Amino acid sequence: MVPVPQTVWVLLALSGVLNVRSCWTFTCPSICECSMKSDTCSTNGRETGEKLSCTRETQLRRLIHLPLTEVSSNAFRGLINVSRIEISQSDCIRNIRNHAFLSLHSLAEIQIQNIRNLISIEKGGFTDLPRLRYLSICNTGIIHFPDFSTMSSLVILDNFFLELGDNMHLDSIPANAFQGITEESVYMKIIKNGFKEIRSHAFNGTNLDKLILKGNRYLRNIHEDAFEGASGPTMLDVSSTALHTLPRRGLGHLKVLIARSTPYLKTLPPLESLLELEVAEVTYPSHCCAFHTWRRKHSFYRDLSADNVTDLYDINLQYPDLQLSLCPGPFQCTPEPDAFNPCEDLLGYSFLRAVTWLITVFAVAGNMTVLIVLITSHKKLNVSQFLMCNLAFADLCMGLYLLLIAAMDYHSRK
Repeated sequence: MVPVPQTVWVLLALSGVLNVRSCWTFTCPSICECSMKSDTCSTNGRETGEKLSCTRETQLRRLIHLPLTEVSSNAFRGLINVSRIEISQSDCIRNIRNHAFLSLHSLAEIQIQNIRNLISIEKGGFTDLPRLRYLSICNTGIIHFPDFSTMSSLVILDNFFLELGDNMHLDSIPANAFQGITEESVYMKIIKNGFKEIRSHAFNGTNLDKLILKGNRYLRNIHEDAFEGASGPTMLDVSSTALHTLPRRGLGHLKVLIARSTPYLKTLPPLESLLELEVAEVTYPSHCCAFHTWRRKHSFYRDLSADNVTDLYDINLQYPDLQLSLCPGPFQCTPEPDAFNPCEDLLGYSFLRAVTWLITVFAVAGNMTVLIVLITSHKKLNVSQFLMCNLAFADLCMGLYLLLIAAMDYHSRK
């Protein structure tokens, strides 16, 4: 019999020690009941037909249809290597307690979705999660804005991604709502919620990269100081909201503005506060006209030093070939002005506007009367009456054309 080399015995011994150690380091979380014979655990021993894929190695994948009424404090304690937790599609969960997600140092993703009876996430529910890079809270019934002040994510390579969607019982974003999430860049997708306002200093302490507020159809007001204390955003999307205006302060670093389908947003902030804007997608062509006009009026050489900038405002620009430009780089804005949405009024003078409406009224009313009288007459039309009908119809068409121009002029001025 050939003797086994000593190194082989050492490797076998080390392997056994590591296997035993992995069993010792695994602790079943309080939300589950685990078996030493299985790599899965069931919900409190109930026969729900759902398995929580809570393995001894690393992963807790999905918690679906949990029959629990709450996620208790330290519910996931022991899952030291967990990287992703998803809690969804439960009709029973009403509360997520303080320290429910506590000191899970390997946790990268949390998804809380489709739990319509969830009404509260207690303060400190997300605490000490240094590797967290993605948090999604969607389609819930929470009535108070979640607390993120103790999250303390240290993610560096990627933006932190926060998603809040379809939480219709949230009526506002309070002050310092996102302070404490991370000191790195944050991408926020806050869509289709019940927000009516965003309060002062709401984004204080955050490094905003992109902010998506699309689809919050009840959102009417963003406070002037909502972005006070924040860095950014560089991209803002307020499409399909009820906003009447944008804040005057805090948008100095904005490069992309998207405001499609916002019929109430008829007033823009002072364009001096949007110096770095490069792309604008707005609802009205008149906004694009305002952008282009302002950029033409406030123009100077790109590469001039700051000491010479103030002198340029006193220059009478008599040389259009200089191609001076205030904002670096090209500017794109949609929708572009067209024949019925020009940058100027269709009828530029009040006198011309009044005469057009007067001619329109007489042309339409008078020729309609002539046509009705001649056509409804019981007498047979002779040649002269037939020619009168043709002339009245032609004049009526001219009146309708002037009516179209007058109406579009009124629309463009409004």
